[in-house]
Amino acid sequence: MKKILYLFILLLILASCKNNSAASQNKMTTDTKNLNNDTIQGIKTIKEFYLLRYGSDTLPNHSDRESLKRKFVSDRILNRIDSLNSDGENLIVDYDPFIQGQDYLGHVIRNTLIIRPLANKNEYRVSFLQFGEDQEKRIFVDVLLKKNENGDFLIYSILNDRYLNFNNNISPIENSSKYANIHDAEDTPNAYSDRINNKLEKYYGIWKTSCENGFAYLTIKKDTSFFAVMSNQIYIKVSLKKDTKKTNSYNIILIQPDDLGAGGILLDWSNFSRSIPIGYIFFLPSNMAEFKWLGFYNIVKKERIFTTSEFDLETNGNPVHLTLCK
Repeated sequence: MKKILYLFILLLILASCKNNSAASQNKMTTDTKNLNNDTIQGIKTIKEFYLLRYGSDTLPNHSDRESLKRKFVSDRILNRIDSLNSDGENLIVDYDPFIQGQDYLGHVIRNTLIIRPLANKNEYRVSFLQFGEDQEKRIFVDVLLKKNENGDFLIYSILNDRYLNFNNNISPIENSSKYANIHDAEDTPNAYSDRINNKLEKYYGIWKTSCENGFAYLTIKKDTSFFAVMSNQIYIKVSLKKDTKKTNSYNIILIQPDDLGAGGILLDWSNFSRSIPIGYIFFLPSNMAEFKWLGFYNIVKKERIFTTSEFDLETNGNPVHLTLCK
């Protein structure tokens, strides 16, 4: 009798699993049917572009990058970027608009990439992580696709980018109510915005550990700031990015080396992150600030390099206290 009962229970379990599997399969089929052919093709196009261009830790060569752009991106976007960056000394689009930054880890983008259709036809939201770090916020890029004469979808505009949405009547703040606000001033890695400039203006000047005896300095200016990491060896251009979690605190971001000595030239500058902070500064009352140097982050080796600055040597500490000298 017990054997019959066990057999009956086993049959019920198998039947239940079969029904659940069928229900799950039906749900997947229904979800797919809710997407029309253009939407499916649009998602496929965006996914192919991101995986081919950004989904590998090995950067495509220049020829391959240009070929991918022509295959997936409209001429009007490419021409707009070229026109905005025609002055080599004053790049307006000083970031990759498709990832809203300059640095990334290909395997992280590949593993976190999500593409969703938006309410309007041929509009999609692309989201991903760039580095896979703890508490890292997802990047959101809203794009509009349009078919070319061959019936292939191209990325026709980036809806939440102030330069590439091609809608001059909508400001970035107004636009963000409808589209993800990924081009907010505080989320742009290597450029001062007017909003940040207004907050930083009272801190413009030269910061040192000692106005009389200090050799290292951090010069904060409107357009580009400068940091003497090590006298006669490493001078770099930096930007200050607001730390949204801490009042009066800014992350220091590497833009590029400015002047290098014999030791500085040997560093692997091409693999240093242009978005991961190299330090931070916390402004205090009475023209004082706390400064902490972290070091350059090598995105290939995934480690910090040159973790001691001259500020540290002058004070035998890290963080250090700085004074606004002039």
